[in-house]
Amino acid sequence: MTRGSSLAIRAFMLEAIGSGQENPSRAASERFGISRQAVNRHLRTLVAQGAIVSVGATKGRGYELATTEATRSYPFEPSLTEDHVLKRS
Repeated sequence: MTRGSSLAIRAFMLEAIGSGQENPSRAASERFGISRQAVNRHLRTLVAQGAIVSVGATKGRGYELATTEATRSYPFEPSLTEDHVLKRS
Protein backbone atom coordinates (compact mmCIF):
# COMPACT_ATOMS: atom_id res chain seq x y z
CA MET A 1 0.00 0.00 0.00
CA THR A 2 1.35 3.39 -0.91
CA ARG A 3 1.33 6.50 1.23
CA GLY A 4 -1.15 8.09 -1.15
CA SER A 5 -3.61 5.26 -0.74
CA SER A 6 -3.25 5.39 3.06
CA LEU A 7 -4.06 9.10 2.97
CA ALA A 8 -7.06 8.44 0.73
CA ILE A 9 -8.35 5.74 3.07
CA ARG A 10 -7.96 7.96 6.13
CA ALA A 11 -9.59 10.92 4.39
CA PHE A 12 -12.50 8.69 3.40
CA MET A 13 -12.83 7.45 6.99
CA LEU A 14 -12.77 10.97 8.39
CA GLU A 15 -15.52 11.98 5.98
CA ALA A 16 -17.58 8.89 6.82
CA ILE A 17 -17.20 9.41 10.58
CA GLY A 18 -17.93 13.13 10.29
CA SER A 19 -21.08 12.53 8.29
CA GLY A 20 -22.37 10.01 10.83
CA GLN A 21 -22.20 7.00 8.54
CA GLU A 22 -23.43 3.95 10.46
CA ASN A 23 -20.47 1.67 9.75
CA PRO A 24 -17.48 3.59 8.37
CA SER A 25 -15.18 0.59 8.84
CA ARG A 26 -17.25 -1.62 6.58
CA ALA A 27 -17.61 1.18 4.03
CA ALA A 28 -13.83 1.70 3.89
CA SER A 29 -13.20 -2.04 3.65
CA GLU A 30 -15.60 -2.39 0.72
CA ARG A 31 -14.54 0.79 -1.06
CA PHE A 32 -10.80 0.13 -0.93
CA GLY A 33 -10.85 -3.68 -0.90
CA ILE A 34 -8.94 -3.95 2.37
CA SER A 35 -9.36 -6.22 5.38
CA ARG A 36 -11.03 -5.33 8.65
CA GLN A 37 -7.60 -5.51 10.29
CA ALA A 38 -6.21 -2.95 7.81
CA VAL A 39 -9.13 -0.64 8.52
CA ASN A 40 -8.46 -0.97 12.26
CA ARG A 41 -4.81 0.00 11.73
CA HIS A 42 -5.98 3.17 9.99
CA LEU A 43 -8.43 3.89 12.81
CA ARG A 44 -5.68 3.46 15.42
CA THR A 45 -3.48 5.85 13.44
CA LEU A 46 -6.26 8.47 13.30
CA VAL A 47 -6.80 8.12 17.07
CA ALA A 48 -3.04 8.46 17.70
CA GLN A 49 -2.96 11.59 15.53
CA GLY A 50 -5.82 13.09 17.55
CA ALA A 51 -8.13 13.33 14.52
CA ILE A 52 -10.79 11.05 16.02
CA VAL A 53 -11.72 9.66 19.43
CA SER A 54 -13.10 6.22 20.18
CA VAL A 55 -16.34 5.92 22.11
CA GLY A 56 -17.40 2.68 23.79
CA ALA A 57 -15.62 -0.66 23.94
CA THR A 58 -15.18 -3.77 21.81
CA LYS A 59 -18.17 -4.47 19.56
CA GLY A 60 -19.97 -1.33 20.71
CA ARG A 61 -17.03 0.93 19.86
CA GLY A 62 -17.69 3.89 17.65
CA TYR A 63 -15.67 6.87 16.54
CA GLU A 64 -16.25 10.60 16.51
CA LEU A 65 -14.27 13.49 15.12
CA ALA A 66 -12.07 15.06 17.78
CA THR A 67 -12.96 18.57 18.79
CA THR A 68 -10.58 21.31 19.75
CA GLU A 69 -11.10 24.45 21.72
CA ALA A 70 -9.41 27.67 20.76
CA THR A 71 -8.73 30.27 23.39
CA ARG A 72 -7.33 33.74 23.18
CA SER A 73 -6.31 36.17 25.86
CA TYR A 74 -6.61 39.92 25.63
CA PRO A 75 -5.09 42.43 27.99
CA PHE A 76 -7.68 44.29 29.98
CA GLU A 77 -8.40 47.73 28.63
CA PRO A 78 -11.25 49.92 29.88
CA SER A 79 -12.35 50.42 26.28
CA LEU A 80 -12.40 46.66 25.49
CA THR A 81 -15.86 45.54 24.38
CA GLU A 82 -17.18 42.26 23.07
CA ASP A 83 -17.46 43.50 19.50
CA HIS A 84 -13.80 44.57 19.55
CA VAL A 85 -12.77 41.07 20.68
CA LEU A 86 -14.84 39.46 17.93
CA LYS A 87 -13.36 41.76 15.31
CA ARG A 88 -9.80 40.91 16.42
CA SER A 89 -10.38 37.14 16.18
